[in-house]
Amino acid sequence: MMNYIVTIYTVMALAATVCLAQPPDTVGNIIWFPPIQLSDSNHNAAQARIALSGDDTVHVTWWEDVPPGIKLPYVRSVNSGQTFEHVREMLPDSLTFPNHAFRPLVVAEGNKVFVFFVYSTSVPPFNTPLRMIRSSDYGISWSDVLSVSPDSTGDLDEATNYSNTLVLIYPPDARRKILRSTDNGLTWTRTNEDLDDYARIALTEGSLKVRKCHAIEITTRKVITVMNLIYRVHITNCIYVNI
Repeated sequence: MMNYIVTIYTVMALAATVCLAQPPDTVGNIIWFPPIQLSDSNHNAAQARIALSGDDTVHVTWWEDVPPGIKLPYVRSVNSGQTFEHVREMLPDSLTFPNHAFRPLVVAEGNKVFVFFVYSTSVPPFNTPLRMIRSSDYGISWSDVLSVSPDSTGDLDEATNYSNTLVLIYPPDARRKILRSTDNGLTWTRTNEDLDDYARIALTEGSLKVRKCHAIEITTRKVITVMNLIYRVHITNCIYVNI
């Protein structure tokens, strides 16, 4: 089977588009194919996210403008991104979910696929628990919407997975927290530790690594000159810790 390079992007918040390329040849050349637009041209699209299952199944989700775009779009390819199925609406129940999802993120491993999002209600303060739908058959069928966080939020920063473990970063208040499941999303626990805006997460076998970075004061920012252009670099001090 031919393996491909697949990337997802949005153009000026107008369309969710996939680009496909063959792997580099023996001299490092990459051949890109024409882009495939996934979202409807009549609606603005942004926040496109992509995940892979194995070698050939590609999962894509994004945000569309309101109204009348799709509230939670999802589409997949089963041939390494060469062609895609029809875009699906993952929130078809307009009575329970009358408004759009926000900040959608998708992760996958093997037959398991998870889509996380924040759903903004029509009543202030527009926050809800983090929500999730999941599939155990490569995205063919999906669960009902599940609330996974113990508190409400209006944002979702990051999601990653490894084996049976899922980890999210989100801001339930002024500081970001880690939400973790070790049983494929059945149960969730939240860490007490606060994360700054520069923190990132990575899962390895047996451990959760957090890159914790603290910005150095503005007085120590470094100014560099490249091609007669002046850049002001914001230096950060980073360490990696296990949680």
